Parts: sequence; structure tokens; C-alpha cells
Amino acid sequence: MSVNLDAEWKTFDDLKAYIQENPGKFTYGSPSVGSPPQIVMEYLRITEGLDTKHVPYDGGALLSALLGGNIDAYTGTAANYQAGTVNALVNFSNITTESLSEVPTLKDLGYDIAMDLVMGVVGPPGLEADIQTILHDAFQKTIEDESVIEKLENLNVAVTYGTADELQADFQNTTDLYETVLSETSLGE
Repeated sequence: MSVNLDAEWKTFDDLKAYIQENPGKFTYGSPSVGSPPQIVMEYLRITEGLDTKHVPYDGGALLSALLGGNIDAYTGTAANYQAGTVNALVNFSNITTESLSEVPTLKDLGYDIAMDLVMGVVGPPGLEADIQTILHDAFQKTIEDESVIEKLENLNVAVTYGTADELQADFQNTTDLYETVLSETSLGE
């Protein structure tokens, strides 16, 4: 989550204190209703009592809205932080890139939540074990290739490789998070 460089909040704790002292006043933008960043903020509203207002925007309009003072914060990209356009207060992901290494994650700050961009490859039920092994080995070799890692890191994508069980656990954690938020908010209506 990022704010203007001249914003009064320099840390996520500063921001949290402001939100608690000014319920319903703080606005933040994200790419759409129900987007992963909104789910994180709604979870924090439920668990931490952070009363905020979400404003959905089309992609590129987020930065303009923030810089123009139409919203207080946005769930933007690392590129804007790297360019020195915004101050990143917290990284919603568990995984950090070199460009965000100085920005704490929610987990670093003691919150039991993260929203990682998880991608995986799935196959049909009953896929033969030898084919699974061939695919697993090929994908692992690709994702661990230095040239692939370099290209992904240039896009501020943190690279990790996991097993099928780890992918299933990530999917389950995300499902559980969405179920919690959707059952406790109007997003599920």
C-alpha cells in the first residue's frame, strides 16, 4: 500500500493509528471491487477494526487518483515506489523483491495475512505419475533458469517454486481468506 510522498503517514503503524482515530475517513484505491488488495483491506477491517473506504479504479487511473488527492492511498506497483513517485508503507505479499526489500510485509508487522500472486499449472484428474514428473521437472528447470529469473525480477515478480502440495495449500489459504471476507462483508452479496 502506497501513499503520496508528502502524506503524513510514514509507516503502516502511522496509517493504522490515523484510521483508528478517524473511522470512515481514509480512502484507498484498488483495481476493482473484490480485487486481492481490497480483500486484504477488508480482512484488516474485520480483524483490526480498520474502518476505511474502498474506491475501485481502472488500472492506470489509480496513480493519478493518488497524486491528484482523490484517494489517500493505493495498492500500486513497485515501479512507482522505485521511481520515487510514492512511499510504500506495506507490502501485502509474503514474498518480497529486491526493489521492495525495505518495505515491510504485513507478516513482518505481525499480521496473519498475505496476498501473494500465485500461479500454477494443473492437469486433469488421474494424470499419470510419469507425466507429472516430466512436467514438474521441466517447469522447475525453467523457473530456476537465471535468464528467466532475471526477466521476472525486472518485472518486480518474486520467483519461488513450489510443489503440487504447496500450490494446493496456497489455493486453500486464498480460498479461506476470501470465504472469511465474503461472509463478513457486503462483497459476498
